[in-house]
Amino acid sequence: SSLSEANDNIYRLSPGSEIMAKAFAALISKDSIRAIYALVKNDAAGNNLYADLFGEVETLVSTVEFFKYDSAEDLSDKRSFFAAALRDGASEFGESRLAVCFFGGMEILDFCESAKKLVSFDSVLFLGSPLLRVAEAEKIGGVLGDSSRFYCAEFVPALEDKSLWENLSSFLKSEGFETFGSSFAASDALKIAAQASQSANPENDYANFKKEFFNRANFFYGTTGLCSLNENGDRQNAAIGYWTIEKIDDKFEWRLKAEFDSKTNKIIPR
Repeated sequence: SSLSEANDNIYRLSPGSEIMAKAFAALISKDSIRAIYALVKNDAAGNNLYADLFGEVETLVSTVEFFKYDSAEDLSDKRSFFAAALRDGASEFGESRLAVCFFGGMEILDFCESAKKLVSFDSVLFLGSPLLRVAEAEKIGGVLGDSSRFYCAEFVPALEDKSLWENLSSFLKSEGFETFGSSFAASDALKIAAQASQSANPENDYANFKKEFFNRANFFYGTTGLCSLNENGDRQNAAIGYWTIEKIDDKFEWRLKAEFDSKTNKIIPR
C-alpha cells in the first residue's frame, strides 16, 4: 500500500509493500504452497504488507490465516492457536506446502522458540519481512537452525553493476554501518534532490522543486537502479533480495541466495 498520495510532499525511493508482496508471492508460487499462516504486527507496515500479500496469493493457495498482535505479550498469548492451525495445515496439505510469514520484528523469534515445543518447523517455508534482516544470523539460526527454507526479503542495490554502489558500501562498512537497501535509496534521494535544487530553488519555488525532483527521479540511475516513481511518488520497480541463513564453520551467516526483479516478476539466482 502507498504511504503517499498524488500531489503531497512525500517521495519514497525504497519499495513499498506492493513490491515486497510480489517478491513473497513469487516464492509461494514457486514452492507450490497451499496454506499461509502470517504473524502480523498490528501497525501500518505489518497490515499493509499482509493486505498486499493477500491480494497477490488469494487465487494461488487454499488457506490464508493471519494472527495479528500488538505486543510481544499479545503474540505469546496466540502461541497455542498458531500451533493448532499449523498442525491442521500440515495434516491437510503436508509441511512442505505450508508457509509462515513473519511480518514483525525480533519478538517473532522468541515466539517461534516457544512454539517449537508445540509444532514441528522442519519443512515449513519461512518468509521474513525486512525488519528481521537487522537480526544477528546467530539469533535466527539458533531458532530455525540451518534451514534452506527461510528467506528474508530486503531491498538490495543494483546487483548487476557493482560500480554503482561498491564505494558507498565500503564507506558505510568502514563507519560501522550495515549496508541495507534503504541506505542506498537514501543516497540516491540526496543526489536527486541536489540535482533538482540546482535548477529549481526549493526556497523560492517549492512546487517547481517538487516537479523537478519527480522528473529527475524518473531518469536517474543510481545505486538502486532506475529510480522512477509512480503518480503517488512511490518507487515503481526494485530489486528484492532473498536472504537466508547458512551455517559455515559452525557459525550462522546471512547469505544472499536470489533476487526478485519486480519489473519482470522473475527470480534470479545469485
